[in-house]
Amino acid sequence: MSQLNSAQLASLTTAALVAMSSDEIAQISASAIAGLSTFQLAKLGTEEAGALTSNQVAALSSAQLRAISATNFATFSSDDVRAIGTAALAGLTSTQLAQVSTDRIAALDQLQLSTLSTAQIRGFGSDDIAAINSGDVQTLSTSVLRALTSAQIAGFTANAVGNLTAAQIGALTTTALNAMATDRIAAISEDAIAGLTTLQVSKLATDDATALTSIQVAQLNSAQIGALSTAALNTLSSDEGASISTAAIPGLTTQQLNALTATPVQGWSVDQYNALSVEQRNRLSADAVVALGPVSQG
Repeated sequence: MSQLNSAQLASLTTAALVAMSSDEIAQISASAIAGLSTFQLAKLGTEEAGALTSNQVAALSSAQLRAISATNFATFSSDDVRAIGTAALAGLTSTQLAQVSTDRIAALDQLQLSTLSTAQIRGFGSDDIAAINSGDVQTLSTSVLRALTSAQIAGFTANAVGNLTAAQIGALTTTALNAMATDRIAAISEDAIAGLTTLQVSKLATDDATALTSIQVAQLNSAQIGALSTAALNTLSSDEGASISTAAIPGLTTQQLNALTATPVQGWSVDQYNALSVEQRNRLSADAVVALGPVSQG
C-alpha cells in the first residue's frame, strides 16, 4: 500500500478502501493521502479512521478533515490532533470538536488555538475549556472570547484567567464575566483589569466586586470607578477603598457619593480626600463625611 500514489488511491472504490486492514491504511504515504476524496473519507469506518497516522493526518486538507465523521474524528489520538495543520484545522466543525475528549483538546498547541473560529469554539464544553493549557489561553482571539457562553467561561481555571490579556477580558460579555467564580475574578491580573469596559464594571455583581483585590482596585481608572454601581462600590473593604488611585477619584459620581457608606473611605489618605472636587465633597453622604473627618482636616 505504501506504493500507491494519490491518483491510484483516488481511484479506489469505497468498498476497497474500507476493506483495507489498519496496517494497510497506516502504510499509505502522506503524499498519497491527498488523493482521498471527501466521499471516500466520509465512508471510512472508525477502525480505518483510527488507523491513520499523525503524518497522514498532517497531510489532510480542510475539506478532507471536514469530511471525516464526528465519531471517526473522536478516534484521533492526541498526536494526531496536534499534527493537524492550521489551514486544515479551519475545516473542523463544532460537531467534530464536541466529540473530542478533553485530553485531545489539551493537545492543541498555541498556533492551533489562535486559529479557532467562533463557530468551532461552540463545540467546546466547560471541561474542554478547562483542559486548555493555562499558558496558552492568550492565543485565543478576542472574537472567540466574546463568543464563549457562561457555561464555557466557568470552565476557565484561576490560572488561565490570570493569563488573559486586557483585550481578552474586555471582549467577554457581561453575562459571561458574571458567570466567573469569585476566585476567577480575583485572579484577573493587574494589567488585564484595565481591559474591563465601563459596561462590564457597571454590571459586576456585588459578590464579584467584593472579590476584587486591593491591587486590582488600584488599577481601575476614573471611568471604571465611576461605572461601579453604588452597591458594588460599597462592598469594597477599607483596604480596597484605600487603594483607589487619586487619578480615579474624580470619576466618582454624585449618585455614588450620595450613597457612600463609611467603610470604603475609612482608610483614605489626605491625598485621596484632596483629589475630590469641591462639588464632590458637597455630595458626600453623612456617613462618608464622618468617616473622612480625620483626613478632611489635613
